[in-house]
Amino acid sequence: MKKMMKLCAWALVGGAFLTGCASTSLTPEQEAEVGIWLDDAQMLMDARDPDMTAACQTGIREVDTVANTVTPVSQAVSKLVNDYIREKQAQQAWEEYVGWVNSAEGAKLQGDALKAASLRQAKVACFEAGLMLNTKDPEGDALKVFEKRHMNVTKEEEVDALLASAQIPELTTWANALVENFGDSPDPFYAAIKVEQGKWSDMLPSLAAHLATLTKANTKLSEALKSPEAVKALNPLTNKEAYNASKRLAKQVSVSIKQINWMVDDIKNGME
Repeated sequence: MKKMMKLCAWALVGGAFLTGCASTSLTPEQEAEVGIWLDDAQMLMDARDPDMTAACQTGIREVDTVANTVTPVSQAVSKLVNDYIREKQAQQAWEEYVGWVNSAEGAKLQGDALKAASLRQAKVACFEAGLMLNTKDPEGDALKVFEKRHMNVTKEEEVDALLASAQIPELTTWANALVENFGDSPDPFYAAIKVEQGKWSDMLPSLAAHLATLTKANTKLSEALKSPEAVKALNPLTNKEAYNASKRLAKQVSVSIKQINWMVDDIKNGME
């Protein structure tokens, strides 16, 4: 299984940026089962963090010069991660639903029974995507994913109880689109939920360029923060706004670098 990647929170202490990572409370069995889902959910949640696209102007020329380079890259990377994971989840939902349609259980149903079961199973197929697109607690939602993967999908009461535990708009929207646009190709389904298929392997050079830009920016930022002007200005007691902007900037650098490395690794694994 791909090694789980945990993003670390940046803290501004004495002019230096330090990192600290939280551990997971999942059991080894749970981690082996849902670790990749948890990685993706964390990446998506961080990509949607408003800090990743916000302005980071501090009023300090050297720091703001770095921000002018970093923030556009952070915005671009956040969008790429969002688009990439949405497509991954749409593909997984489609494939899971196709598996049910072609199963003995799906093949034997007709009429109203088929209609009701189709929507229920489409919701099951979209369950993991729905959780991921809305998660504010990736680890807690990973436990629901584990439960879903070990559920008996032929028992309606179990399925309905699980679905009721996650009243998620995207789950219903995606499930309806899946049923209504099911056919020989997933393209109509993707179009209905506004998921564009990308040639992600073609993005590897751009991701490498973004990584090089951020690596250089990280060095420049470290130097800029040591300047007498920065040390004096970035005081949370006297200039809280500039202090918070500098924290956002450091966050954009660190998280974007981690996201790029994760995305490159994930794309290459998919090509093998």
